[in-house]
Amino acid sequence: MLLNILKYILRKNFSQVYNISVVVFEKSKLMVCKEIIESHISKRYDDTNVTTNTDRIVETINKKF
Repeated sequence: MLLNILKYILRKNFSQVYNISVVVFEKSKLMVCKEIIESHISKRYDDTNVTTNTDRIVETINKKF
């Protein structure tokens, strides 16, 4: 079940599906992995450079069409 949650998080936040193989002997360790991945995703979305670059790309595409 926890692996399904992790896969859902990755599918929800990326346009591609990424397969991650993990071996976990403790549930708490998997939850730590999940939190780290969510943190990285959140930081990427909160990064203003990403937003600025995305806006720039969209603006360029709109100008061409």
